[in-house]
Amino acid sequence: MRTFSHAVLAALAVLMFTPLFVSPSFADVAAGDVLVADLGNCSTQDVCEPGTGTIRRYSALGMDLGVFAGGPSFQLSAPWSITADQLGNIYVSERDGQRVTKFSPAGDPLLTITTGFTPGGVRVGTDRTIYVVDSSSGKINRYSEFGAGLGSFASAALVSADFMAFDAQGNLYVTGTDSVLDEFVRRVFSPTGANLGDVVAGFFAPAGIAFDAQGNLYVASSTSNIVEQYSLSPIPPGADLGTFAFGDPGDDSFRGIAFDASGNLYVASSARRSILRFPPAGGTAPESFASGLSFPWDLVIVPMPANPAVTPGRKEGGGRKFEFRDQRDCIQFVNTGK
Repeated sequence: MRTFSHAVLAALAVLMFTPLFVSPSFADVAAGDVLVADLGNCSTQDVCEPGTGTIRRYSALGMDLGVFAGGPSFQLSAPWSITADQLGNIYVSERDGQRVTKFSPAGDPLLTITTGFTPGGVRVGTDRTIYVVDSSSGKINRYSEFGAGLGSFASAALVSADFMAFDAQGNLYVTGTDSVLDEFVRRVFSPTGANLGDVVAGFFAPAGIAFDAQGNLYVASSTSNIVEQYSLSPIPPGADLGTFAFGDPGDDSFRGIAFDASGNLYVASSARRSILRFPPAGGTAPESFASGLSFPWDLVIVPMPANPAVTPGRKEGGGRKFEFRDQRDCIQFVNTGK
C-alpha cells in the first residue's frame, strides 16, 4: 500500500504544481510528437482551397506519422492555430472555416465551436477554458470546455491579431497591428483580462511567440525571418537579448514557433514548406526537421504519452484499478479513497 500511496501523491504533486496555463511554447518532457497546422493548397497565405488543410503529426525524431486531422473524413479550411490541453486533446482554429475544433489524442473530433468571426490564435487553460482571438478585431473570446460562450476576455485594440501564448503566471501575450501607429506590437493581459500594456512595440511583422523554460520571451518576424529573444525579468517590458535564430532573408517564412524541454526551437516555415529546428544555442544553421508540407502555419509539441492519464496500478490486497484523468480525480481519491 505504501508504494501505491507514493504513486498517488507523486501524481497529485505533478498536477498541483503545473503552471496555471498550458502553452504550446514548451513541453514538460524532452521528447514529444510535433503537430503542425498546414493551410493546404494555397496560392498565397490569404487564398487557400477550402477543405484542403491538414494537421500532420511527426515523432520527436522527425518521422512522418501521417495526417492527424483533415482530409475527406473531416475537412479543414485554412487551419490557422493549434494547441493542446493537459490531457493531450488538440484544438485547431480554422481561419476560413470560422470554427474551433477539439480533437482527441487519437484525432477524433470531440467538439466544434462555430465562432462567427475569423479565429486566430487558440489557447486552453488548465480549467479547460478555451481562449480564441478574433483576428480581425483583436478581441479575445472565451468558451467553456463544452463550447458555451463565456463572453469577451479582453480587447487588444488591434486592427489584426494572430498568435498568442500564456506565460507560466497566466499572463496572455498577443501579436498584431496597432490601429493608431500602424505598428506591429505585442500586448500582455493579466489572468483577469487587465491590460498590462505593450511589452515589445514596433516589432516588424511579428508572428509566433513562445517562452523558454526560464521564462524568456521569443518573437518571430515573418518578413525578417528572425526570432528575437527578450528577458521579462523582473517585470515587463524586458531587455532585448538579441536575435536568437536567423532564417533566409526575404522568404516571408517564419510563422508559429515552439520549444521542447531540451531547448530546441521549432519554427513553421511557410515559404520553405517545412519545419525548422534550431539547437538550444540558436544561430543560423537550422536542421530541416520535416519537409514536403504545403503551407505550414503553426505547430505544437505534445508531451509523450499524448494522454497523461495516470494508472498507478493495483491496490495491495485488492483487484481495483484507479485511473486519474486530472487534478480533480487525484484530489477526490486523496480525500475519499475512491
